[in-house]
Amino acid sequence: MVKTRRIAPDAKLEAILQAAEGLFSQQGYSATTIAAIADRAGVAVGTIYRFFPEKSALLRSLHQRVADRMIEAMRIGWQSEPDFAQRFLPMICALFDTAVRDRELLIVLQTARDASPEQFSKAIDKIVTAIRHMYIQGLECGIYRQFDPTIAANIAYGMVEGAMRALMAGKASFPRKVLEDQLATAMSSVFVR
Repeated sequence: MVKTRRIAPDAKLEAILQAAEGLFSQQGYSATTIAAIADRAGVAVGTIYRFFPEKSALLRSLHQRVADRMIEAMRIGWQSEPDFAQRFLPMICALFDTAVRDRELLIVLQTARDASPEQFSKAIDKIVTAIRHMYIQGLECGIYRQFDPTIAANIAYGMVEGAMRALMAGKASFPRKVLEDQLATAMSSVFVR
């Protein structure tokens, strides 16, 4: 009798997500098949469907995963600077580092999100909520202007996301460092007292 090694469900899910992330980044969403993802992940096609009812659900899951990476990068950048008035630049730099590393996947995710924004709103909401918590910290220290934290977080998200799109599309009219500095200065002028 041949013994087969069972792979834990968490390990299968991680293999599927890594395979999908790689293939979507390399080939794009439309050109990537569930069969190709299964092959790269080393699982059966049916295993993928146990976790994700369709390919778009897998893409939404990756969007959540990338949002989590971005939130972690923002948090690390944010906490690296003790002066709340100066925290925007390290946060933006850390976020842009993540965006550059995940560039191809983010382009796929942005295209999907632009086509169907309601399906991807949870990931955006997570990012905005993280920014909101950061803003509240600055409010509590008396460093930031008294704006509604949710509105402030949405304004900050819009500023960063617009600059990030330009950077990833290669349409930024300035070098990355200049864009980071200008964005941090703009955010400081809006939010810092």
